[in-house]
This record gives sequence, C-alpha cells and structure tokens, in this order.
Amino acid sequence: MLIVAFTADGKCNVEALANGEILNGEGYIEFVRNTGEKWRRLTSRPVRLSDIGWQHDNARAHDKNEVKQFFTEEMLN
Repeated sequence: MLIVAFTADGKCNVEALANGEILNGEGYIEFVRNTGEKWRRLTSRPVRLSDIGWQHDNARAHDKNEVKQFFTEEMLN
C-alpha cells in the first residue's frame, strides 16, 4: 500500500507499507508528522501542516479519535 500526500504546487511525500502491513491510526499520524517535518525543512517555500487542507476518506485509520484529535490540535499550531 502506498500512502501519498501532495500539495497543489508539486510537493509530494510517498511512503510504502510492507506487503501485508496495515495502516492504523498511529501509523497515519506518524506519516502526517513525517510529511510535516519534511515540508517544514524545505528551503524554498516551507509548508506548515496547518496551512494544508487535508482530504482523506473515512477509512478506519483516518476515522480514529486520536487522529481527529491530532488534526484538531495540529491545525491550531
């Protein structure tokens, strides 16, 4: 499975899960954090997670309470 995050201006982060590995809420939060750290370190036009409009489906990993709480807190920073 591939996990992909991208912006309209071409920034992209892709991670691949091992064969048979399942993405849970904790793994999804970690992916978002890693994406944010990579994009914050960019020297040309860094991006903050709170500046991005995230769109994800209602898969279990995305719909967990800890994921919703993470996004709520992260968007306030």
